[in-house]
Amino acid sequence: MALKQWAASRRLKPGDGRELQRFRWWQLPVRSLFWLRLPGDGGQERLHAVDVRHWARLDDSRIRAHLFLDSRHVAESNCPHSSLSTGTSSRWR
Repeated sequence: MALKQWAASRRLKPGDGRELQRFRWWQLPVRSLFWLRLPGDGGQERLHAVDVRHWARLDDSRIRAHLFLDSRHVAESNCPHSSLSTGTSSRWR
């Protein structure tokens, strides 16, 4: 594993299982939501989503990306980040 990949994997924290909230029109300036349907195990489609709230900087003033799988929170990471899931990889900044 390359050093950059190792450092990115250290930023990933487990999620709490909460449900993905709806995206509302008035959240356009402060929130980004990207989702993608990919085939999973057994040919079923799975919904992968990344939710970033740009002005929701907490104690360390870093923007966090929340990762969702089938509308459930599975991980949280500081940006930028890269992750792997069932034969695919994703990177965002």
